[in-house]
Amino acid sequence: MKSIEKKEYKNVRIKRKQFIKLLFTFLLIPFAYLWKSVSDKKIKDSSQNEKIIQIIDLPFGINFLDQVIVYKTENNLEIYSSKCTHLGCKINSAANDEIVCPCHGSRYSFNGEVIKGPSTKPLVKLSYKVDPQNNSIIIQI
Repeated sequence: MKSIEKKEYKNVRIKRKQFIKLLFTFLLIPFAYLWKSVSDKKIKDSSQNEKIIQIIDLPFGINFLDQVIVYKTENNLEIYSSKCTHLGCKINSAANDEIVCPCHGSRYSFNGEVIKGPSTKPLVKLSYKVDPQNNSIIIQI
């Protein structure tokens, strides 16, 4: 009969602190990947969120464009988001010198302040740059 050799395995033990460090390291890898992909997407989106409007075509007064509301006077230009601050409905009309939300009836002055609720916050004012060479406005949305 053949003798069966009995192999002895050393008991491989890992300390608790080492185990937690290894576990944390392996769990950190997917989160780092997610963080990088989300931050890359934000950078890409921020560069694409500009809207160009020609000043020549823009009459004085209130102008409702796709994502923005432009209030133009002879001396001033103010640009707001067209999303109502109540529930985000698209604002696209004015009546009696007020900007009116069609969904729930919030009313805003031409400087974006709330006149009548249910909205309690003013319209979001957007930053912009005037490009005199192309006679256009570049709006950061």
